[in-house]
Amino acid sequence: MPQFLASYDLTNTFPSPYAPFIEQTIPRGWSPWIPVQNGQAYRLPNTTVQGDFPTLEAAVAELEAARAATARAIGKIVEMPKWIVTEASNAIVASDEQR
Repeated sequence: MPQFLASYDLTNTFPSPYAPFIEQTIPRGWSPWIPVQNGQAYRLPNTTVQGDFPTLEAAVAELEAARAATARAIGKIVEMPKWIVTEASNAIVASDEQR
């Protein structure tokens, strides 16, 4: 399956939606970690996730589902006024967090 990268902005609310959003993306196929060589993974920049999906449309749908689930989880309207989802290819990644 193709690998996709997503970057997003969320509306600021109290409580902040950012940590709950990441929690909601994980069961939907997204991750804030990107696999690299030798089984390692690098942490992506804040508000960036990656995942493997059959199509671009499926990737976008799962990102939107995570936004809606975050709103339900924190009981606030959570908007995503800016976002991009793109297929990853020939990427070079650097991160100060590895696992």
